[in-house]
Amino acid sequence: MWGTLISGWTLIFAVVLSGLAGYLQWVWWIPLVGGILTALVRDGVTGFHLTQNAGAGFIIRSMIMAVLMLEIVWAIGYGLASLF
Repeated sequence: MWGTLISGWTLIFAVVLSGLAGYLQWVWWIPLVGGILTALVRDGVTGFHLTQNAGAGFIIRSMIMAVLMLEIVWAIGYGLASLF
């Protein structure tokens, strides 16, 4: 139960921080680090059970998808900052 709560809050924090970083035109690597940490926390709180069953490709795919999502949020924030 706590693992789900922690991973959910980690994702929300990473999305908000990425959007803020984009809007304030901060460095581009904030979503990169946030995505990697979010994926590791999400898989770490489950005990890496899925990684053991699916191989190392699962954790890499999870990191890539989290980073891509946060980079999109960063780009939207950056675009909104450019409009104003």
